[in-house]
Amino acid sequence: MSTLSETVEVRVPAEQLFTWLATLWESGVALGDPRPGAGVLPAARMGRGFRLPCGGRSWGLPLDTELEVRDYAEPEGWRAVSRPDAVFSWTVRIAPVAGGAVLTCVLRHVPAGVVARLRERLAGQRARRRVLRQLLDVWKTDAERQEALGRLRVALDVRGPAPPQRRG
Repeated sequence: MSTLSETVEVRVPAEQLFTWLATLWESGVALGDPRPGAGVLPAARMGRGFRLPCGGRSWGLPLDTELEVRDYAEPEGWRAVSRPDAVFSWTVRIAPVAGGAVLTCVLRHVPAGVVARLRERLAGQRARRRVLRQLLDVWKTDAERQEALGRLRVALDVRGPAPPQRRG
């Protein structure tokens, strides 16, 4: 069994981070799948039973799989497990901290067979750690950018439109 855990602090309130990440999962692009919306029903909403395709190659898995959300608690996070044989699980946890939230992702892979376990030790875990770290960095950057844009919009709405500039 292989377990990877990555944590990053994000300067976004926990509730907003949860909503933003859940929206990414709902869109079908959360796991870095280059095929947006592949297999996700339009208007599918996160929650127990939500299903999302997971490209196996990018995550160091032998096959593409489908993740099903089994545990779901807003805004704490969720756990998704591969279907049908649950050899891969993905847990997302969000905890509030002063000035933002802590985002933790835990991946568990339970390969079947001696050869698969050896392959996992040699390459699978290392590739998955790299992809997970990159994905968390993208999530953090995008969430903080969205938060900053939201604050800017609010500030502009409060002040009103800028006065016209004189040409002279």
